[in-house]
Amino acid sequence: ITNTGNANETVLYTVTPKLIALNLNPDVTFGPASTTTSGDPMSFTVTVIAPPKITSVENNNSIIYSNQSVVFIPHSNITPSTYTWYDSMDKTTIIGSGTLSKTNLSVGTYTFYITATDPNSCEGSAFVAQVQVLAIPVQVEKEFTPNNDGIDDTWIITNIDEFPNCSIQVFNIYGNNVYTSTGYNVPWNGT
Repeated sequence: ITNTGNANETVLYTVTPKLIALNLNPDVTFGPASTTTSGDPMSFTVTVIAPPKITSVENNNSIIYSNQSVVFIPHSNITPSTYTWYDSMDKTTIIGSGTLSKTNLSVGTYTFYITATDPNSCEGSAFVAQVQVLAIPVQVEKEFTPNNDGIDDTWIITNIDEFPNCSIQVFNIYGNNVYTSTGYNVPWNGT
């Protein structure tokens, strides 16, 4: 018996036992089968309970930067429910339960799958939760004043430390390279 609906219901079933036997012919071969009703019909009821369903997953942001974290908080149509997080739709690898937190994610789109399980251990279908992780935006100061007055004496590139293998090159108005750096651990002072 499979419940294909999404609602709770009570279903009445009646079973009538039948006996099916092959007929033995006088030449010791089998003839057509005969069917005989045997026994009294019996009825029984089945209470069908809809499986739990994830109704929503709230997260602090569906788009984050690579230095931020994301928290997924699930909600379902059944209380109490337990929640299980998986890394794929086929639910082979469990990656968490309850509320899911992820930190230090690389740039990309991440998809997680969550199910709710009711107190009768019935697990519902998987719900998809996603987060997109973007690179931290680099902000380049357009000007600086390297005159040793303690104000804007170096060229600041905000968030460049997120790219430790970057290549920095500065050219003058004649096209000559005046500064080159792999990484940018020490801001350029104009020399």
